[in-house]
Amino acid sequence: MRLRHSVLALLVLLSACTPPLKMESAWLPGARPGQPYSKVLVVAVSEDFDRRRVFENRLASELAAGGTTGIPSTRTMLSTDVLDREAVAALVKATGAEAVLVTRLAYEDVDVKQNRGREVLKMENPSAERSREDPYFYNVYTYDYSVSAEPPSLEIERDITVTTDLFETREGKRIHTIRSKVRITSSENLDQNTDVAVMDDVATGLARQLRRDRAVR
Repeated sequence: MRLRHSVLALLVLLSACTPPLKMESAWLPGARPGQPYSKVLVVAVSEDFDRRRVFENRLASELAAGGTTGIPSTRTMLSTDVLDREAVAALVKATGAEAVLVTRLAYEDVDVKQNRGREVLKMENPSAERSREDPYFYNVYTYDYSVSAEPPSLEIERDITVTTDLFETREGKRIHTIRSKVRITSSENLDQNTDVAVMDDVATGLARQLRRDRAVR
């Protein structure tokens, strides 16, 4: 259970709206416990300690809503502490956790498109004048025009897959896995509020799927 790979930089996401989330889950053969777990250590693998803490706290909160005690690893670990197997084992012993939930980045594909700038001509305040030219009458319309420039922009599309593995603590074996897939379309303008919204959606989806699979209460 090596935890050295970076993960939740992925959930530092830039979109203008919350993207749809798809999840696939499976038990490993013969690994389903007799009862759902009631106390789970929550670990997010990330080089960004603050975002790791936000995600772990959110997921722990979602687990608590269903009656499972979720224990964020960042509750006791410092930003300078190394997140490895030994550190997780020490947390399990200290907290009495029955299982460990580890979330990490599995796949990310980024496609960047550049949109050219353009000028937009807008017609404003039309007015009509009656004019005479023998032998016909006709209307002559006059308009005010405004021209606005739309600057070039970048559109970034990200396909991201996050894996969440559940380990039982007696032997440290992986028993259950969830793959969360999300596509984010964003611009050059970063939206920190959206970052948090995406992390919230993933945490909510994970807790719901774990309850559906009877992995937790």
